Amino acid sequence: MNDDQSILVRFSSVPYTFVDVQGMTTIKNAHESANKGIYLWTIELPDGYLTNYVGKTSAKTGFYGRLCQELNDWKNGLYRSGDFDLDHLAQGRRIRLENPPADHLQRELDRLMPLYRLFLAPLDSHVPHIRYVESYLVNELRRSSRTFDYLSNRDKKSAYKPRHDGPPIRISADSPRLIGFEHLRVTPTMG
Repeated sequence: MNDDQSILVRFSSVPYTFVDVQGMTTIKNAHESANKGIYLWTIELPDGYLTNYVGKTSAKTGFYGRLCQELNDWKNGLYRSGDFDLDHLAQGRRIRLENPPADHLQRELDRLMPLYRLFLAPLDSHVPHIRYVESYLVNELRRSSRTFDYLSNRDKKSAYKPRHDGPPIRISADSPRLIGFEHLRVTPTMG
């Protein structure tokens, strides 16, 4: 908590990747990989990082274990971006294909895995607290058509209902530019 009773979320200052990308660190080698907290799947655009998915982990395996599970589920067809044009997805837009090719999932994996940028925000492991932060951030992204249109957290509408009396969430100004969260940025006070 901050002095004003808001919850300060500090995302990693650099993004991580699922697979080897020159000049970047994979999630396996992230120094926060064993922590619990909130994570974002994003793509980098000229004006910042656009979030495709907001997730949480409170498991003992931390970020690395949870993201490996999600990656395996994606490879097995559970988490799919849907039947969308992959070039448009890479540009932050969803355009549905009328007749996707039979190998669309493999193409999706090949095209998007190297593009996803993962941001981690370690939080204490109190589960309701982590769920609250996740719900709050998802709801913030639902406020704008640009961020909502790209967001994959659409299927659990009832799950993302933070308490109305809960503390506001603020994002540390030293976090990267995350599209849709600009109004939540604050400079943390020292002390």
